[in-house]
Amino acid sequence: MEFEAVIGLEIHVELNCATKLFCDCPNNPGDEPNANTCPTCLWFPGAVPRLSEEALNKAALLCLGFGAELQPVSAFDQKVYYYPDLPKGYQLSQAHLPLSRGGGIEIMNEEGVTRRLRIHHIHMEEDVAKLVHEMEGRTPISLVDFNRAGAPLVEIVTEPDFRTPFEAMEFLKALRTQIRYVGSSECSMENGTMRADANISIRPKGSTELNTKVEVKNMNSIKHVGDAIAYEIKRQTESVGNG
Repeated sequence: MEFEAVIGLEIHVELNCATKLFCDCPNNPGDEPNANTCPTCLWFPGAVPRLSEEALNKAALLCLGFGAELQPVSAFDQKVYYYPDLPKGYQLSQAHLPLSRGGGIEIMNEEGVTRRLRIHHIHMEEDVAKLVHEMEGRTPISLVDFNRAGAPLVEIVTEPDFRTPFEAMEFLKALRTQIRYVGSSECSMENGTMRADANISIRPKGSTELNTKVEVKNMNSIKHVGDAIAYEIKRQTESVGNG
């Protein structure tokens, strides 16, 4: 049986704003650890977040660059999960009412065919703190740097339109170019201002079924995204072949 891959991407992009998303702390994650903090981004009880107008404008400009439709109503939700880099226990993210819907990017695939790869939605959210893992003698320790906590992000969620690693890589290249052109982010995967997750599944060729997917998270280069997708397609095909 011949299989085809079904691939969708989730891309996190850090906006190049002067301040964080909900407070006036400088948006400079690379500064001396914990230098750019306040009660809001340290998530002290009673601290009140205030949405940055600059972040909203840069996020909206990014959405319009992809032909997306800005929504008349968008809102932030509490995305609850527990991890050391998120001490308040939830992240402010637009889970239900995103900033925009629709849009897409045209690329040329490896066969020379032009394909329009669709975007499902784009939403805003705050970044979390950074965990730094070190060894003290023979004892592992984990430190937390809150400079990145509250940095303004957008997450671009695609439709599962991709079929090959090449298409995913070409999409990321075109997306990076477009965001740099509108001036909303530097999109440096090496410096962490752009990170990509890939959702991969396979199905019999010609089928419209969506099967169980595997998510590969937080990849920091376009080549790594292509390599991970290629590996996962091979692994899943062998797994199905073995029953």
